Amino acid sequence: MPLDMGRFMGGGADPQLMNAINEASKTAISNSRRIRMLEDRIKKVSGDLEMLNNNYMEESKKTASHLKNVTIATEELRDQIGRIIKELKLMRVEMQKFAPRGKLLELESFIDLVNPANILTSADVERIARNIVEERK
Repeated sequence: MPLDMGRFMGGGADPQLMNAINEASKTAISNSRRIRMLEDRIKKVSGDLEMLNNNYMEESKKTASHLKNVTIATEELRDQIGRIIKELKLMRVEMQKFAPRGKLLELESFIDLVNPANILTSADVERIARNIVEERK
């Protein structure tokens, strides 16, 4: 014969035992609800964390791509600057072959002095000489 826990010493259900069982049952139900709520929160936090991780990975890839583009642009600028410096050095060497400003001014004054447009022909000299002789008379 099974032992009836609700009966103690032959007299019906023990009220203290029943209260204890009811309290334990309420506590188990309450704990079960709390556990479900915590599981839901953990799922939500886990989903949020996964979303953050995915966003971080995506942004990390974008940043790496931008950094690569900046590096390429910087290398291109470095190459262009190198070419410009070489060209400037060549221009400097070529400019050193030119006459300095003082020599150019000296040459200009000499050209003005011996300007072929101012050279007189023999007919001009004769005419000028006649004019001078006539003026002195």
